[in-house]
Amino acid sequence: MITWTLSSGSDTNVDSGTADDRPAAIAQIAEAARTAVLTATTEGRYTLTVDGEPVLILGMDRNELGKPNTDQALDRIDQLEATENPKGIGRGRPAEPQSPRLSNDGGPPAADPAH
Repeated sequence: MITWTLSSGSDTNVDSGTADDRPAAIAQIAEAARTAVLTATTEGRYTLTVDGEPVLILGMDRNELGKPNTDQALDRIDQLEATENPKGIGRGRPAEPQSPRLSNDGGPPAADPAH
């Protein structure tokens, strides 16, 4: 089992859990972090830890409207997932890249008749 913990800047445990493997733990902690970011009312800092190792420290400042900069934080979470869990396991993404659509005879993709 792989443990994960999401804590705030004051080292307060925000959420935690366990997963069968690292990709699943990354998917779970990413969702927990997204929820925390989207419900934040002030700037702050979150630390994402997987199996005792910090994998991301999110610092949320304020945007030009004076609200927490959720876009920047959400982008960082997406980057973590893309790096740690490139196949998207646990998030409903395809486990393998989609292959190009083949023609009816099994050959290469059909040419676009408009071109």
